[in-house]
Amino acid sequence: MENSNFAGKLEIIKGEIVLNSTDETEIRAAQAVGIEVNPHIIVDGELTSSGANLALMDENGALTIPEGVTKIGNRVFHAKKGMTEIILPDSLKEISYCTGLTTIYIPNSVEKINNDAFNYDSNLMRIQIDNTPNSIEGAPWGAPIGDRAVEWLRQ
Repeated sequence: MENSNFAGKLEIIKGEIVLNSTDETEIRAAQAVGIEVNPHIIVDGELTSSGANLALMDENGALTIPEGVTKIGNRVFHAKKGMTEIILPDSLKEISYCTGLTTIYIPNSVEKINNDAFNYDSNLMRIQIDNTPNSIEGAPWGAPIGDRAVEWLRQ
C-alpha cells in the first residue's frame, strides 16, 4: 500500500479495532488482516454527508446506522436512490434531515428531531417512535400529513 497513512483512521470501538475509511485500497488491506471497516463518515458522533453512507444498505433498501452515532447530520441521505428504511442505533439523540424513506423507526434515545427533518419525504408512510406520545416536539417534523402516520409505541 503506497503512501497510505492510517493515523487518525483507526479506533477501538467496543474492544475491536475499526478502520474509518472510504478508500477502497485501505478497506481491502484492513479486511485482509481482519480489521473491521466503518465506511461511514462519523465526526464526533455525527454522521455526515458522504456517498459512503450507503455502503451498508441491504438489497431491500434498508440502511443500518452503526452504534455510536448520536446525530444524523443535515442532508446525509439527500437524493440517495434505493434507500427505503433507516435502522437507527440506540445511541442516536438527534435527527437533522432525512429524505428518500418509506418507513423510519426512531429509538427512544432520540431527544430532538428538527422541524423540517422529513420535509421532502413524499414517500414516507410510517414514522414509528419508541416513546410516549408527544415526547418529541413537532410531529410529524415536516412529513406530509394525511396517510402518513406517526405511531407512538409507548402509551
